[in-house]
Amino acid sequence: MERSRRTLGVTWLVSGATALSLLGDQALYAVLPTEYERLGLAPFHVGLLLSVNRWIRFLTNSLAAWALERYRVRVLFAISCFVGSLTTFAYALLPAFGWFLLARVVWGLCWSFIRHSGIAEVTASAATGRESRSVGVYNGIARLGSLVGNAVGGLLVDLSGWFWTFLLMALVSLGAVPLAGAAPSRAKRPSPPAPGGRMWRRLVLVASNGWLVGCVAGIVMSSLGALLTERLGAQRSEGALLGLATLNGLLLASRWVLEGVGAPGFGALADRYGRDRLTRCSLIGGGVFLLLLWRPSPLPLLAGAVIGFFAVATALNTILTSEAALRGSASLAAYVTGSDLGAASGPLLAWSLLELGLLPSSVLLIGVLLYGLGLFLSARFFVNPSA
Repeated sequence: MERSRRTLGVTWLVSGATALSLLGDQALYAVLPTEYERLGLAPFHVGLLLSVNRWIRFLTNSLAAWALERYRVRVLFAISCFVGSLTTFAYALLPAFGWFLLARVVWGLCWSFIRHSGIAEVTASAATGRESRSVGVYNGIARLGSLVGNAVGGLLVDLSGWFWTFLLMALVSLGAVPLAGAAPSRAKRPSPPAPGGRMWRRLVLVASNGWLVGCVAGIVMSSLGALLTERLGAQRSEGALLGLATLNGLLLASRWVLEGVGAPGFGALADRYGRDRLTRCSLIGGGVFLLLLWRPSPLPLLAGAVIGFFAVATALNTILTSEAALRGSASLAAYVTGSDLGAASGPLLAWSLLELGLLPSSVLLIGVLLYGLGLFLSARFFVNPSA
């Protein structure tokens, strides 16, 4: 009982700090696609700013893993949360593009440490055999930061403007520092052995599935504000009940609601009916929802298609993550790395195409093609798990 209370306390402290640290980053996803012209930015700038924090993590993830084996986790966790809040202050100051880009790079570095530290603290404090449950609670609470950042960030920009929104987000995110500092340091646990050379084909296939899921989700999330502007811009007068930034933020926030409450249900369905079968159904359903978004439709149908797509994306990530985890730590690491790469390339791809003059609705057809490719990749993924 004492160990259970201690585990719960650590999980709440660490996940609460992680949620607060995410506020500024997630608010940026809600408001930058609708406000970039007022900031003097080009569409390509938006794609780069929304993806560079993920690209840099391919370097900083290794740095974080190295540092956390040598220095106190609690100290690194608190420092990362503090520096992360400073990047949100930088957004508020409306810096030139170069400084804005630097702030996003620094945030990517901070998130590598925050994510590694948080998972390390939670798993180390958990009772043996209950590590996954603790990580699930951690992810659920941490996603509240994404939900609040998306929904409240968009609302605040419509009500009070860019500066005051990110200034408030930065001040609130400073609350992560005492929470991170209060979390007890974890006990050391041995790292799993590195995979052998014969696994590379399987790991590439696992990573490819992760990339596809992350890329399509990144395309939709980063370009949703532009799609709303294309479809509803003429209807959203200043006297409208919901501004575009608010509407975009609320729709983006629906993804994190689905992540928090839907993933266990999707996992149960996959266990009952088969992960391979539900993956195929999800890919086909996702393609249908993207085609609905491509065609002009009234706001209720558009919003329903967005939420439907996010449900599919949640199902795919849940199924493929669990399948990768069942195949060992190397496969899980490959899937997460591929997913990070996809999440980084999705916004850059979408906004590069917008820069070339494509309509946001046309960009979504790339997602349909990728989900079609996913039917082939997932068939290879499930055909021989031991290969």
